[in-house]
Amino acid sequence: MGLPRIGRWSAIQIARAFPDGDWRTASEATRSDRLEGRVARSLTNVSAHEWLRLVARAVLVVAAHQERGVTVVAVDEPDYPPLLRLASGPPPVLFVRGSTAALRSVDAVAVVGTREPTAGGEIVARRLAAALVQAGFVVISGLAKGIDTAAHVGALDASGKTIAILGTAIDKIYPAANKELAARIESTGGALVSEYAIGAPTSGRQFVERDRVQAAFSIAVVPVQTGIEGGTLHAVRFAHELHRAVLAPRPLAAEESHPMYDGIKVLLDSGRVAMIEGQGEYAWLANYLRRHRDWLVAGSAGSPPAPAGGSKPLPHNDAQQLGLFGEPGSERGQHS
Repeated sequence: MGLPRIGRWSAIQIARAFPDGDWRTASEATRSDRLEGRVARSLTNVSAHEWLRLVARAVLVVAAHQERGVTVVAVDEPDYPPLLRLASGPPPVLFVRGSTAALRSVDAVAVVGTREPTAGGEIVARRLAAALVQAGFVVISGLAKGIDTAAHVGALDASGKTIAILGTAIDKIYPAANKELAARIESTGGALVSEYAIGAPTSGRQFVERDRVQAAFSIAVVPVQTGIEGGTLHAVRFAHELHRAVLAPRPLAAEESHPMYDGIKVLLDSGRVAMIEGQGEYAWLANYLRRHRDWLVAGSAGSPPAPAGGSKPLPHNDAQQLGLFGEPGSERGQHS
């Protein structure tokens, strides 16, 4: 909003207190019980002239984005992601390239992981993403190289929708090598989403915030591969904080000693992450995700639905993880 001492949650409170943006309504709101004291005091120091100047500037910013094919979606608008809205302190505004209708789905699952996956890890990510979109889910990921790229490609190759959450300004594709992938996501009914306006500078913290948005956007977070200190663990931590489910594909036996499985093994050993065995468990996975969605939408009352899974021994070979899966888009391309 450009107001001093007003963060994202305060901005949401203000917008909901006077959605028409009228200064007279705003003035009344500062004297009512519709805003908490600190927020009301911040508004009291804003003159009517300053308020109108800020509103006019916001109108120009929105118009400038629209001219460049970017839609600005506010938190109370119909196209704002419903699960993200349920999270504490959601972004007041999202900048979107592509289909805003794709954002409306409550059946979204984040598939994430390391930028330096094994060959098997990439196959697992592609096939898991294909399985999810074939079951009617939207695949969320972060457009990074590695597992994120594999997840987006798997969803697209299975004729599904995928949404990329950016840690950069909406006009900056990172890495640049994924510009063609970003264009493909936009052109097939998916979307690119960012908290950051055109031209906004990039900082490392934004990628951590991106991980939070990915988790909040989704029913569940599925880390495919990550090291013991990988950035993927940010998304897992946020998922637990936000009561999203966390499930991980079983490490491939042939690659079990690879360091990019170390983080996954720690998560599985913790008992807080369910293991996805393979195609044979697809039915319970899809049903569980829908039950967890219903629990979230209902307000997360009581205990969450318990998934199958947990710590299980690795198979003697990888047939159960890779051999059971047909190519993405085929009848058997259902799981990872």
